[in-house]
Amino acid sequence: MTVYYSIPPIITVVSPQNITYPGKVNFNITLDQNGGWCGFSLDGKANVTMSNMSATNFNFTNTTMTNGIHNVVFSCNNTDGAINTSSLMSSFTIDSQSPGLNITYPVNNQIIQQTFQPLIILILI
Repeated sequence: MTVYYSIPPIITVVSPQNITYPGKVNFNITLDQNGGWCGFSLDGKANVTMSNMSATNFNFTNTTMTNGIHNVVFSCNNTDGAINTSSLMSSFTIDSQSPGLNITYPVNNQIIQQTFQPLIILILI
C-alpha cells in the first residue's frame, strides 16, 4: 500500500491590511503552490469562495462592507485536497462616513469685516 502525503499550501495575505478602508475591500491572497480552492470567513461567518486569478492567486472584492472593525481568516486547499487556514487573523476597519463640519462662527450668514494694518519691519545693517 502506498501512502501519499500532501503538504498544505502556505497562505500569504496580500490584502486586506491592518488599515482603514473607505468602503470597498479587496480580499487577495497568494499561495506557495497551486491551489484547488480558497475562501475566507469574515467576522466568523460562513466561508466565501474566492475567484482564482491564477493557480496561486485568489481574489474577492466586497463592495457592501459595513462600518467598523472586521476580522478575516483565510482557508485554502491545494490540488491534492490538503487544507490550510491562515494562522493570523487579519483585522481592518471600514469608515465610509464623511467627517461632519459644524461652522460656529460667523453665525447666521453674518459678514465680518476687519481692517488690518500691514506690519513693516526694517532691519538696518
